Amino acid sequence: MHICKLLFTVVTRHRGVLTVYLVILNLLGLTTGLATASQPSTEPKQATATVAVVDRDGSAISAGIRNHIESIGEVRRIEDTNAALEDATAKGTIEYIVVIPAGFGEQLERAAAQNSIPPVLDTVVSFDSAAGSLMDVRTDAWLNQVYDYLGTVTSSPQEAIRLADEAMAHQAPVQVIDPGTGSLPGPLVAYAKFTTYPVMAFCILAVIIGMATVNNSPVRARMAAAPLTSTARNAGLLITCVLIGLVDWLWTMGLGVGALGRDAIMNAAPQLGIVALAIGANVLVAISAGFLLGQLRASENAANAVANIGGMVLSFLAGAWVPLEWMPDSVVTVSRFTPGYWSCRAISEAATATSTAWPDLAPLVGYCGITALFGVAIMCIGVMAGRARAAA
Repeated sequence: MHICKLLFTVVTRHRGVLTVYLVILNLLGLTTGLATASQPSTEPKQATATVAVVDRDGSAISAGIRNHIESIGEVRRIEDTNAALEDATAKGTIEYIVVIPAGFGEQLERAAAQNSIPPVLDTVVSFDSAAGSLMDVRTDAWLNQVYDYLGTVTSSPQEAIRLADEAMAHQAPVQVIDPGTGSLPGPLVAYAKFTTYPVMAFCILAVIIGMATVNNSPVRARMAAAPLTSTARNAGLLITCVLIGLVDWLWTMGLGVGALGRDAIMNAAPQLGIVALAIGANVLVAISAGFLLGQLRASENAANAVANIGGMVLSFLAGAWVPLEWMPDSVVTVSRFTPGYWSCRAISEAATATSTAWPDLAPLVGYCGITALFGVAIMCIGVMAGRARAAA
């Protein structure tokens, strides 16, 4: 208990520096979470793409294709040159470009009459546009309608186009479904992921600030002269680390739930419990890393470097700031060997969980357990390092 009192006295004397990591950085995460908040719309919106049609055919069917595409897209004019097409594709100024080759209409009529494979349009879809891809699907569906009508109902292209337009005009009723209860607020999820960095920074720095005092030569000499075994000394250090982590966990969860997730307490308590476990596992990793560095007698400057640089790197690899889907496969592979990856994965999957049954949530608890195992392993290394130094 004397060691606990000593360490807490030392830590509280550095409250100015630690407040930055415990309060300011978490408030920054809170701001990040609030920035992701948006008022859900109750009205469905139709995706609209910028489109351009290059007609090299001039048939009735090519005119019908142009009219159909331009009736549902935002029209852009483009020259029928390779340079213009390549420029629009490279710059992404047009999301969907259709080039109707010469003879396309005649080939489609012949294919419908002979029940053979229809010709294919030349299309360019912007690589970063979902609306362009949707437009391509709708164009194919319209062409299939024209093909079917030409082969079964009529041989007139104009009549087939009219029937296809009428068929495509029919729409199923659409409404936006409110997720209602059972889901975590998006801002809380963003905040929980962001806390990977503040948790790591605060716990490592707080633990090392306290243990640096214990590692001073005069203090170590007095402790060596006192009737205190290395086991009791390590136990006191571990208890202090756990208490520091508990303070950080309570503050982090309290701030996030109080500001961003009060409704989740009643509506999504199981998912909120997964978030709490994930943050708690991150806290365990952080205090274990601080304990190990303290046993290795790292200085406060080294602690600052590890807390900031290490915390940022681990948070980045965990996908706390940038979704892992946007990263190269090599980065994703490396991230799987970091503790933050599994805790952030648990948070992400808890946010999208549609069932609160134990078989569905058990894998998420397992992800938190993997993160916690990193902490246990680091803690064990710290204990062994402390015993080795005591024996030396």
